[in-house]
Amino acid sequence: MTIVALPDWKPESLLDLWRSSPCATFSGQLNTSHQMICVSADCCLEDSNQGWTGPPNLHNSRLADLYRTRLKLAMELSSNGSSNFAFCFDGRSREARKAMDEFLSNGEPFAELWFTYVGKLHTTHTRKVFASQHNQEVCYVKMPVPRVRISANERKDTLMV
Repeated sequence: MTIVALPDWKPESLLDLWRSSPCATFSGQLNTSHQMICVSADCCLEDSNQGWTGPPNLHNSRLADLYRTRLKLAMELSSNGSSNFAFCFDGRSREARKAMDEFLSNGEPFAELWFTYVGKLHTTHTRKVFASQHNQEVCYVKMPVPRVRISANERKDTLMV
């Protein structure tokens, strides 16, 4: 696994970082070795000291532009080659989900995953209103090929219950 940090907020820096990383030269094979490209609205759009206290927003134009640039790059990379998958998380934000929808409207293969968080998410919320907490996150998985070409083998380990 390789983790690299973005040096600044410029979109061209994101492309330069990608091109200089080992990920750019990765050549996997469908159903054998894959590359997972993740874009998280929570990570891209946190702009406060307590970003975990609620869903991220796209009202900060600098962060919104960077988020859209990362989404676009992830979608492009998952279309190039047969082994790149893009996992795009909305961070429980409707605005982020709308931005994700912009890149998936062309009919390319993708899956939609829903995560439901159980229990109290934020101890900072004091309102006691029914269904007021954002506890569902959506992840769009952009696939390089239609789902029928991706093999699903039963796991033999004990990690999955």
